[in-house]
Amino acid sequence: MTENIHTRRLALSVLSRIEKDSAFANLVLRPALDASGLDERDKAFVTELVYGVTRMRRSCDFLIDPFIKKKLHPDIRTILRLGTYQLHWMKIPDHAAVSVTVSLAPRWARGLCNAVLRKVAIQTPVWPTKAIEYSYPDWIVKRLEADLGENAAEEALKSMNMAKPAVHREDGYYQDVTSQLVSDLLTQEGSWGNGLIFDICAAPGGKATAAASKGHPVVAADLSVKRLQLVKSNSLKLQVKLPLVASNGTKLPFRKGQATRVLVDAPCSGLGVLRRRADARWRIKEGDIDDLADLQLELLCSALPLLKPGGLLIYSVCTLTDSETIGVDERFRRRMKVEQVSPLPDPWRKHGEGGMILPQDLDSEGMSVFCYKAK
Repeated sequence: MTENIHTRRLALSVLSRIEKDSAFANLVLRPALDASGLDERDKAFVTELVYGVTRMRRSCDFLIDPFIKKKLHPDIRTILRLGTYQLHWMKIPDHAAVSVTVSLAPRWARGLCNAVLRKVAIQTPVWPTKAIEYSYPDWIVKRLEADLGENAAEEALKSMNMAKPAVHREDGYYQDVTSQLVSDLLTQEGSWGNGLIFDICAAPGGKATAAASKGHPVVAADLSVKRLQLVKSNSLKLQVKLPLVASNGTKLPFRKGQATRVLVDAPCSGLGVLRRRADARWRIKEGDIDDLADLQLELLCSALPLLKPGGLLIYSVCTLTDSETIGVDERFRRRMKVEQVSPLPDPWRKHGEGGMILPQDLDSEGMSVFCYKAK
């Protein structure tokens, strides 16, 4: 398998689309694999190449650049990253990683690729910074170190470079462990009762279908009609009743005071799920975080009036920044009349008045959550 040129060629094709077209890795990889005719083992190999190179491209470039004397054509840099990732992270034998990867290059570039990859193969990296070693933008490393502390941040960064598949729920749906824990909070018994649940940022529907699968009446809303189709598809596969509403979460069309529980699983920077979203670390900008925090606060303020007195509001985000977690929580509680529901059960670690799970805690995704009771 490791000498199969077809797997490398397919990986290169997908990586080129990610680089040239700014395509999302998961959206271009799946159709490419489905049309490939490869067996499951080779598909897994291609997946590791695509996600691995996408995650580690900064580290790959650090190893490549000392041997480059002029600006590289983007296609050639992608080929060199592909070879470098195999050599230093997949530990594929030099002859296989170099020879097969070089054969993917156009004839005019094969000599260059061969020479560079042979030098990369015997290189012992001395990483100048954590950001280069773990292949993140500088600002992400600095932000997480400031918010989590250096040791916890480093463990989170390392953890999010290791692939981890989602796991089956009892109903057969694939969902990350920490997302399932949020679903458990949503469906827990309590003084808020067991009536109607609104999930106002529902797509792709993992948490809404989890509640519906347990027999709760749920309405799933989302701004994107296209993403609501994912919710519909998932609910049909699970054979659960799940009414769908296309709605701006800051201007909800629902009658006030009719829900016992509302979930705001808000759009966020996603800095806790970078192992699953391979290209997200290169897309998100530090300046986006304050805008996202403002949106998250708006969504919470819009959702609260939907609850009956004593109803439960859950705010969750798959990120680790203070601004989007304890910062939003503090602003929300200053603005609105709510009662904090705390402490959260294990394995949630205390985070301000809410809870957080770091990627290294469960070898899973990072998540932050806050629970409130409406007055």
